[in-house]
Formats: sequence, C-alpha cells, structure tokens
Amino acid sequence: MIMGKIITALIFLNLFLVDGWAQNQNIITINQAAIVQHNGNDRHDSNLRSQSAQYAQNREAPEQTNIQDSQDRTTSESGGAFSVMLIGSGAPVYNPDRSGPSALVRQGKRNFLVDMGNGTQARLNEAGIRARQLNALFFTHHHLDHNEEFAPIFIGVLLGGRPFLIAGPNNTKAYVQTITSLYDEDIAYRLKRRNRTFDDVKDNWKIKELKGGEQFSHEGIKISTIKVNHTIYTIAYRFEMDGKSIVISGDVAYSPSLPELAKDADVLVIDSGGVIKKGNGNRRRRPPGGGKAGQKRIRAHSSMDEIARMAKDANVKKLVLTHFTPGEIDEVATKKAIAKQFKGEIIFGHDLMVVSP
Repeated sequence: MIMGKIITALIFLNLFLVDGWAQNQNIITINQAAIVQHNGNDRHDSNLRSQSAQYAQNREAPEQTNIQDSQDRTTSESGGAFSVMLIGSGAPVYNPDRSGPSALVRQGKRNFLVDMGNGTQARLNEAGIRARQLNALFFTHHHLDHNEEFAPIFIGVLLGGRPFLIAGPNNTKAYVQTITSLYDEDIAYRLKRRNRTFDDVKDNWKIKELKGGEQFSHEGIKISTIKVNHTIYTIAYRFEMDGKSIVISGDVAYSPSLPELAKDADVLVIDSGGVIKKGNGNRRRRPPGGGKAGQKRIRAHSSMDEIARMAKDANVKKLVLTHFTPGEIDEVATKKAIAKQFKGEIIFGHDLMVVSP
C-alpha cells in the first residue's frame, strides 16, 4: 500500500514537471516572438531605446563622456577645437527625438550656451557637460521654447562658483532678477551646503542687455550681434576665434540684417522653419511681405527660398538647419530647393551633432 502511494506521487510529480516545462517553453516562445516584433519597430523606437539606455549609463558614470562618433561628440573637460554642438534641434512642439532649441559654442575649456529649451540639461548630461563648465549663457529671444530651462542651468552655474556672463535682448535682467528673487531661499540652502552664502557669489555673473549691433569679447572669443526679424525682439550672434566664425540666427523670418552679420562665416546655424516635410511640400513659399494685400503680417520663420537667399548673400561655407518640428523631413526636396541659390554645404542638424568651421 505504501509503495503504491509513492509510485502514484511520483507519477503526479513527473506530470507536474513536464507540464511546467511545457509552460516555460510557451513563455520562451512568446517572449521570442515579442522580441522579434519589438525589433521590427521603426527607427524612432530604436532611437528612443538607445537614448534612454545611454542616458541611464551616463547617470551611473557621470564623469565619463560617451563618444559614439568622433564627429558627434566632444570630451567634457578639454573641449577641443572651435566648434558648435547642437544641444537641441527641436521646436516648441514636443518631440521625443529632438530637445528644445539650444547650441553650445566651444573652444578648449570655453563653453558658451545659446538658448536653453526643454531637454537642454539632459542633452548636456548626455554629452558629459556640467553646468559648472559653462562660461556664458546667451538668449536669442525670450520665447518659452528657447529659455524654459534657464533657471536650473543658471543656478547650477552659480553654484559652480566661477564668473560667467548672461546676455540677451531686453527683459534679460528682469528675468534673472525674477529667478534670484523667487528661488532665493533655495539658492541660499544649496550654497550653505557648500559653506558659502549669496554674498559670496552675487558678483560672479555679469548681465548684458543687447539691442543688436554690439561687439565685445568674452574669454578670448569675439562676439558680434544683430537684430533679426521674428515675432518678438530677437538677437543673432556671431562668434569668432582664430580667424574662424560661427553664426547662430535664433528664430528668424527673412532678415537682410542676417547676411550682414554672417558675411563669409564658416558656419551658419539657422532656423529651418520652412523645411519641406514628406507629404506636406513647402508650407512657407511666401514673399518676405506675406499676407493679403494691404495687411501687414508678422512673420515668425523663413521659407526655404528665403533661407537659401540669406545663406547665398552671406556667402557662408556651411549651412546647418535646426529648429525642426515633428514630422519626416524630405531632405532631398529641401536640399534641392536651397541649392537653387546656395552652393555651399547643407547640413541637417540633430541633437548632439558637432560642426566645426
């Protein structure tokens, strides 16, 4: 009787193990199918996964700079040759593949950040650049998509303890004063943890309010400015070092002043508002006046024809398009439209791209 019960128990145990093995095989099969389906997703999902993994890796090892491509990354401490890194190449509409507008002009250990749109801090971290390494913060204009991460970046630079410059159009001083007033207790708390007070750092930053037409130097880099057309007061910048030049337009409608600033520049980073999208054509094939007869219309961005005309008139060597809204860019059609007038190099920007003169 006892032996019979033991045999019966062993039979049930064997059936249980076999059934469990079969279930596990089913799970493995299902997971393999899911992996195949997952790997078949479009490039957008693949990019998001790689970006998320890279961001997590950088958080685990913040002192290491991730270099996937020597053309798309720079080292965090030494900087390198005079260049511009597109920190964010997006626009006001959220795009998981593109951060808000921001560009970093670099030479050696000099780091000048122009505009600070949504996602700027994450991209800087991805590039291995910390707020304490920034020497200057520039605004092209005070639209939210260009300055919404200024507050945390400004406080980060302030805590770093080095002197730095803040420059931009009217309301720049008021903006900084609002931040320091609103976050005075928070700043004091963070400084106290570093055995410092606000009095220790209050003279570390200098503010320049710009009207356009100024020329000055900071940290050995020559900076020239000019007012360009947009819906609000907007400043374009030219940075020069050792005979090389980089111009950043900010948001720009057709502006005869921009070619004056960018004359013979090596690199012009320009708002690509009229870029041609697949299935949409060029939505901005309008003359500079725009609008109906008798109506004065405020323009925000330029058409491809106007971008090409400004690049041609400026005689720039490299034209870098940025400030892209979501949607698939028709690079062939866009290049064709620009090349009718401009014969230089045309580059479609993306986040963390580095362009050297």
